[in-house]
Amino acid sequence: MDRFVEFYHLNAFVAQGQGGNPAGVVRHADMLDDAQMQAIATDFGYPETAFICHSEHADVRLRFFTPTNEVAFCGHATVATFSALWQLGELEAGDYTQETGAGVLQVSILASGKVNFETAIPVISDGPNEKVIADAFHIDSKDILSTGLPVKVVSAGGPNIILPLASLDALARMSQDREAVIALTEAYNCIGVHAFALSPHESDITACCRNFAPAVGVDEEAATGSAAAALAAYLTEYQGTHNRFVFEQGEHIGARSLLSAVVKVDAQGHHRAWVGGEANTLARRGYRLDAISA
Repeated sequence: MDRFVEFYHLNAFVAQGQGGNPAGVVRHADMLDDAQMQAIATDFGYPETAFICHSEHADVRLRFFTPTNEVAFCGHATVATFSALWQLGELEAGDYTQETGAGVLQVSILASGKVNFETAIPVISDGPNEKVIADAFHIDSKDILSTGLPVKVVSAGGPNIILPLASLDALARMSQDREAVIALTEAYNCIGVHAFALSPHESDITACCRNFAPAVGVDEEAATGSAAAALAAYLTEYQGTHNRFVFEQGEHIGARSLLSAVVKVDAQGHHRAWVGGEANTLARRGYRLDAISA
């Protein structure tokens, strides 16, 4: 007998209902083993697919798979999952918890359907040399050095190399040497490189961003929630002028996305970033499980 899993497609971090980053959401995933989850994620080809499982410690357990491997946490797939459950009427506006590879984290759904999620306590460490990373993206090291900001590895659930650039022009000129970027991210045990350029002061956008993660099968991503959390923590640490941010991403690949972030102090005194965004209307599909379990 054919077996089917129910899955949903949504774009997360949409801007006025457009753009955003695609994610797959699979319900009732306890019936699947690791190999099946990976095969489904590979077949879908989305930057990440979330699998909803039962949890003894939170409202849900989410597992996140890229086309090539499992990752501890994914922000845009978190938005997609909780938006899907809200659109299906399974969750109301309110506060929830999710068990992830990065720990048990809080999630809030607003009455509008916007999803805000807590990320892990940020960890900041040294990043690669400016010339090395500049060469990997065919830009000049002056584009980095003139910012006065450091290149750092920041993890708020998933480690990313945070790369400051002096101008929007430098951001647009980036062209990755795929193998060099893979080698660089693997050397620093990172998912990807998150480049940003601060926006003009009169703009409502804090920074424009690009995220490159070829080592996990994502050459460039339209919206990266965990990297937005990392960037918010980075800017709080190295600029410290405010704790609320709006990031634009995906413009360079035709999928403009908006991510909001705020850095708060939790009950234990730790600084944590909360990231928020909206998803578009879900599309429901069925997936024939026997096609991958043979």
